[in-house]
Amino acid sequence: MLWQKYTFTGDRWTFTGFHWLSLAFTGFHWLSLAVTGFHGLLLQQNEYLNSFVR
Repeated sequence: MLWQKYTFTGDRWTFTGFHWLSLAFTGFHWLSLAVTGFHGLLLQQNEYLNSFVR
């Protein structure tokens, strides 16, 4: 019985670990998307400013 309980706790911790891992990956994904969007915005702004310089 104790072993079953221990295994259940271990499974629960493993599940929690995977949950946090997937959350972290999602966070990194959104972060990279935000950086990409910001980079694209800067490039757009540069082209916009360059059109004024010409």
